[in-house]
Amino acid sequence: MKSSYKSGDMLNFVTNYDIYFIKNNVEDREYSINDSMWWSTHDEKQKKWFIENFESLLTLKNGEFCLKSSELKDVIFPNVTFQLHLYPCKNSIYVKTKIFLYLYMKSSYKSGDMLNFVTNYDIYFIKNNVEDREYGINDRSFDKNIVKNILQSDDSLIIGCDIKLIQHQDPIFRDEIPIDFYMEMECVDRKYISHISDMYERGDLSDYKIICEDREFLVHKFILASQSPVFMDIFKSSPGKKEIEDVIKIADSKQEFVEKMIEYIYCGNLGKDLSVDESIGLLHLAHKYDIESLKLLCERELVDKLNNENVHMLAEISEKYQALNLKKVLFEEYVFNILIICYMSNFLQI
Repeated sequence: MKSSYKSGDMLNFVTNYDIYFIKNNVEDREYSINDSMWWSTHDEKQKKWFIENFESLLTLKNGEFCLKSSELKDVIFPNVTFQLHLYPCKNSIYVKTKIFLYLYMKSSYKSGDMLNFVTNYDIYFIKNNVEDREYGINDRSFDKNIVKNILQSDDSLIIGCDIKLIQHQDPIFRDEIPIDFYMEMECVDRKYISHISDMYERGDLSDYKIICEDREFLVHKFILASQSPVFMDIFKSSPGKKEIEDVIKIADSKQEFVEKMIEYIYCGNLGKDLSVDESIGLLHLAHKYDIESLKLLCERELVDKLNNENVHMLAEISEKYQALNLKKVLFEEYVFNILIICYMSNFLQI
């Protein structure tokens, strides 16, 4: 929708629309999406997102796709637009019993531009015209059983979002990170992996030893080098260098983190959800030994556990280990969207 209204003009209408598919001249409205949006005050926007037949989407178990609301463009800052993204189903790395809901802000600001505003928002559900704000801004994922209880009588889902841009006295620099945080990861036959992991479990033909604290891990140079460029450099022999020792001591970590790193190198997965401490411990090792896929998984674990209480600490972690994907989410979804964080002086220095 385009209009010639200028910034500051008062609008007295809202727009509703319905998008659907047509095949053989027959309308298919099974997965129709309806948006409504309006300006309640000069600097505050409210948005309702109506998704029909949402219960059928909750039954999906495989595949991954994203439902996107229409974009809501800001009147005062024309370079800024907002959009809700909802994932009814995630791939195997994510918990399939949950849906994921995000507010994305897009802008045409370039890297290095100084911004003088922050965004405060609140996402909530609406049932029978009553706003349910029990699951607020700290939640990024929702259990499917909880969402079922919030559905309307016709199995539709209504999501509300209040967005407010606030002028800020201190400038924030726009940072652009060109990494796809949700990149695809190839699947490998589990039988193939199990043969390799069995060799680690039994210690068969091991030719290297990792020591951390009071524990020794018998491993294989070839396997470590295949996943870590750092281990590859350690194992490579060069003219003029003395023979490589067959043991390495890791003094800046804990044995449980080293164990998980080795298991990941051999098995290709982390097995279960990690705590924040476990994710940070593994992120340290992944960064140290340049294991990119493990680093990505640790960042994803931390993103799923972000909240107002740990965001400051995780911002420092993202800077320390150059966790660009985590840093990107922190910037786009917290620096812009949570007012209180932007008043933390240490955060603004990152």
